[in-house]
Amino acid sequence: MFYAIVLDTFILFLLIYALLDLFVRLSDFLLDKFSKVPQIESARLVFVSEGETLLEAKLRNLLKRCETEGCILLAVDDGLGEENRLLMTALMGEYDCLSLVTKEELVRMVEEKETLGENPRAN
Repeated sequence: MFYAIVLDTFILFLLIYALLDLFVRLSDFLLDKFSKVPQIESARLVFVSEGETLLEAKLRNLLKRCETEGCILLAVDDGLGEENRLLMTALMGEYDCLSLVTKEELVRMVEEKETLGENPRAN
């Protein structure tokens, strides 16, 4: 009799734990999916400018690393010309893990992370 009560309590505990875990995972998924705040959980930053030599080769090397590590590459526009902007657009179409942002957008993303109580420098 005593063991049956203990076993039932243990099973009930596991069931409640599983339901809470399911709820947390589902809410995290939905927040990530529908959140308007850009996610920079695991990101690498690279500043790109007009005078950059071998820009495409450097970016492709970084992009291959980001694809294998599962991170994103944020290319910060530091004065790109039209030709390099077209190159960046082509690379963004080719690689899903590449995003081009301005300095102002990067500052806004970091400020929003800090507002949410997260430390963007800890990643």
